[in-house]
Amino acid sequence: SYSYGMNAIISLAQGKIVLSGSEKVAMDFLGIENSPIINITPDSMNIFEQIEILLNKNFEELQNLSLKSLEYVKKYHDHKIIAQKFIEIWSNLE
Repeated sequence: SYSYGMNAIISLAQGKIVLSGSEKVAMDFLGIENSPIINITPDSMNIFEQIEILLNKNFEELQNLSLKSLEYVKKYHDHKIIAQKFIEIWSNLE
């Protein structure tokens, strides 16, 4: 997967650290410069390596990733922001 889905957003909103597709091409398309999502590919060795990196982080680093997850959801997926985007798109359909 090049990008993440709703399950990832729900987990981010709970302050969880998310491993998912987060390819640069998808983030560029969405206009997102920096994502706390740890990009993984559908390859068991890649997933293993990313989990290993996480397990070697200290508590403060993991807590910081958790906080970044919350901030990310507030910045890009807040319901008011999304509703406003829908209004703008629907208003420009004429």
